Amino acid sequence: MREGQGRVKPPPLQRAALGKLGEGFALASLMLQGWWPVARPRFEAVQTDLVLRRGNSLLLVEVKTRWRPLRSEQLISPTQRRRLRQQAAFWAARCPNLAVRLMLVQVTPRWPLVRCWAVPLD
Repeated sequence: MREGQGRVKPPPLQRAALGKLGEGFALASLMLQGWWPVARPRFEAVQTDLVLRRGNSLLLVEVKTRWRPLRSEQLISPTQRRRLRQQAAFWAARCPNLAVRLMLVQVTPRWPLVRCWAVPLD
């Protein structure tokens, strides 16, 4: 890459594979904390990567996989936050006996370590 040029993005297939890899690591990390998957839902135009349950709590998880760590403000726009809150309201109406929580999990795959950071979005 020449000086002055931005970083080259990988092809869409590689980005999709990286995203699925990140979702798998996030799921494994949360399952070690006692959360169990309920669904990988699709709700209108909004997509939540994981829906997990532990006891009387339902956790909606947005997973972001990046090669280098970023602040949560850089990962999710205000519009995405609003849409995730709309989806949380949908799940709260669907499961009124469960407390619904939102969480952002950032995964940075750097061999030999994979790091997961969880940030509540509530």
